[in-house]
Amino acid sequence: MIPDDHANFKIRTRVATIGFRGTDTIVRHADDVRTTTVFTVIGSNIITSVGGFPPLITKPNDTVQVVIGQAPRIVATSPGLSDSKSPAE
Repeated sequence: MIPDDHANFKIRTRVATIGFRGTDTIVRHADDVRTTTVFTVIGSNIITSVGGFPPLITKPNDTVQVVIGQAPRIVATSPGLSDSKSPAE
């Protein structure tokens, strides 16, 4: 169920919380290594990590990795992800 207030839409994993801001986003979580990876196709996201680290705000084509116990950080985008298109395109 999607809330009426899209500004408050969030996904929580064991290591990160991703807040969505009118965006198309790909989220991958690998529980075995406690890592969440977020690729922003369009729009922006605000990503916070468990542990009180400063949040990171993404822009289109940013890939952010969150590892348990570490601050979110921008990483190289996996091949093919940057070719992702919004479903509306």
